[in-house]
Formats: sequence, C-alpha cells, structure tokens
Amino acid sequence: MDGFVNIVEQGVRVGLHAREPGDMQAWDSVVGHHQGLTNIMPLFRRDVKRLVTEPIYELHRNGIVHGMMVSYGNIVVATKAWNYLFSIVDWADDRAKQKVTDPDPFTWSGLVRSLQKNEAERQALESWEPGPSDSSDSRWAGDELVVAANEYLELWHRQNYGHLVQYLQLSARKRLGKGAPAELRRNYSDHPLSGFEVLSIDRRAPAIAVVHMRLLTSEREEVVEDRWIYEDEEGNPRVSGTGSGSWVRLFDGCPL
Repeated sequence: MDGFVNIVEQGVRVGLHAREPGDMQAWDSVVGHHQGLTNIMPLFRRDVKRLVTEPIYELHRNGIVHGMMVSYGNIVVATKAWNYLFSIVDWADDRAKQKVTDPDPFTWSGLVRSLQKNEAERQALESWEPGPSDSSDSRWAGDELVVAANEYLELWHRQNYGHLVQYLQLSARKRLGKGAPAELRRNYSDHPLSGFEVLSIDRRAPAIAVVHMRLLTSEREEVVEDRWIYEDEEGNPRVSGTGSGSWVRLFDGCPL
C-alpha cells in the first residue's frame, strides 16, 4: 500500500504511512464515507512504543512493520489489510477521474439556459409536447426514445458491448475513451439478458425521461427505472423531437 500510493502520485513521492487523512479523500467512492479510509488512517499511522505479544485485530502498520506487534497473523487483520488495499485502489481511480474535465453538472436552470440559446430552440421549447407514455398510444412503436431503448436492450441481449457505447453520454465516452467497450463488458457480462420489454416512459422534461423496463435474466425478472437524456453531438441537452440530438442514458452503469 505504501508503494502503490507512491507510484500513483509520483510527483508527491510520499507513502501511505506518511500521508494525512485529508490527502486520501475520494469523493466518487465509498472511500469518502465518514467511517471509511480517512477514519481508520490515524490507527494505521499510530506509533507503537512497546512490545505487544497478545493477539491484535487492528491493522497497526507501524507496530507490525517495526516488529513491535508480533501476533497479527489472523484472518481479521488479513481481511482488513485486503479491504484497505481495495480502498487505496478506489482512491487511485478517483484521482484519475478528477483529472478528466467533464461538462458542467446538470441543473434544471442550466438546461433551460442551454435550450434558449437561439430562437429555434426557444420556439421548440415552447411548443414541446410529451411523447407517448405506453404502448396504448398509436405513436409508441415509432417514437424515437422507444426505438433507442429497444435498440439498447437488444445490444445488451446480444452482448454487443462495442455498439452499446453509443448509448453512453458524451462525457462518459470521453472519460472511458478506448476502454469503454471493456468497461461495459465488466459492468454487464454478469447480467446477460434472456428477455426484455419497454413498459412505459415518464417524460419529465423536454430533454429528460425515465424509461420503465422489464428485464429478464436466467436468475430473476425485475422492473427498473432508467434515466435518459436527449443531447447533441457536443453533449448539450436539447429539446427532444426536434432532430437536434439523440437519446442516451444518463448513467453508464448496468441498471440491474
């Protein structure tokens, strides 16, 4: 763990044992929990001044490394060490994500400002009407979002992770880069679909919708809510139904 942290931030060249808890914050991870990595670091770094021969059940780095705590060979300490290492990997992933510049966070006010940039978008916003909500509407089969959701589910069913990338937001495609298909394979491969159905759509706003889908695997059947956004080639939200963009999923993880 000391060496790994050293390698991740080579410009700092400080091992884990010499880091302050504040240096190991990771907001896009369970590591950032108030009882997570930063909470146990003081115990990890604590100096041990005397020999301890009775069994210990905490991960005292200094006591173990310097031979002051000799009875640490048990499954509790081993498990905590592995968990600690996994937390360090999460921290490293978060550091990498922080280096990627994403678009401004989504807000409703920001959405409206973006949509009102030109007269055409303003008029489209004023005249926007929600599309069909379920299959009882005659427009359902040909609706742009219904078609996109069914294509997404069909690609998942066929395990075509390369083409599944097209249903990621532009920000996610930039963040994942060439590794996007492999990332989707990791997320989806444990949940192969044996069947699916788009049940209904809740049209929340001109560029936002929630798709209700029935998903069947070999183990279970589940109805999920999947959030989608209508965005243009530059990743900006647009008024759906205008032909100015396409529907993509708001989140890049597997919905199951």
